[in-house]
Amino acid sequence: CVGDGSHADALAHALRALGETGSDLRELRLSSNRMDDRGFGAVATHMPLFSSLEVLQFQSNVISDMGAQSLARVMPRMAQLAAVHLDKNRIFGDGARALAQVIGGMPRLRLLSLSWNPVGSEAAAALRAACPGGTKLVL
Repeated sequence: CVGDGSHADALAHALRALGETGSDLRELRLSSNRMDDRGFGAVATHMPLFSSLEVLQFQSNVISDMGAQSLARVMPRMAQLAAVHLDKNRIFGDGARALAQVIGGMPRLRLLSLSWNPVGSEAAAALRAACPGGTKLVL
């Protein structure tokens, strides 16, 4: 269980070290770890170090708007990203809107899954409008 605090810091440190070696990590799967915004933000900071990263799976954590906003800040530097799974977290409208602002510039994105998050109808409409052609949006 990653959770928050020292475990998330240790994971972020390990990711940074791995990323600096030029690793070709393609998938990062950290579902069901009780990861909160602090932990997710620390991990997200280092995701762009992996130029071949294609899949993010962070379902069933406790990521909220702040965590989604952290991801939105780094997504433009993740050119290979094809699938993002954030189902069963605590992402509301602000986090969903932050993602909507960047997904239009992600031509390789094929899946954005936010099911079981209370994003609201306005943010859902923004996500639908922003999705690149060929991208499946799951709400």
